[in-house]
Amino acid sequence: MATLLIAYDLADPVVAAAPLAQAIMRLGSRWARPLASLWYVETEAAAADVEALLTPLLADDDGLLVQQAAGEAALANTMLRWSGRTLTTAQMVEAPCGSWQSLAGQAAESRPEHLPVSLTRVAAAA
Repeated sequence: MATLLIAYDLADPVVAAAPLAQAIMRLGSRWARPLASLWYVETEAAAADVEALLTPLLADDDGLLVQQAAGEAALANTMLRWSGRTLTTAQMVEAPCGSWQSLAGQAAESRPEHLPVSLTRVAAAA
């Protein structure tokens, strides 16, 4: 399972945002939306397959980026909360070391998970 970063720029967000968000939330086991048009999705699908699935939902003047996420991310004035199906302990153990699937949090099924170990929340400069 990989974590994909999905970002888009919609010419008419009133029309396109809801169908696109619904499609993104169905892509994998879990998703997070730290910014209005930026998502992380844990999925078995390849980036090219996700792009092919989401492109028909876009207008000709909309933009889409789908990329496998790796490494650390720094967040300012936002947070990363995972929603969707919670990974089991066995799935976390099977995840590659250092990947975003290797989580420190053990949230219950009923509430979203907090930050993965590899993500750092950066405080706003004072």
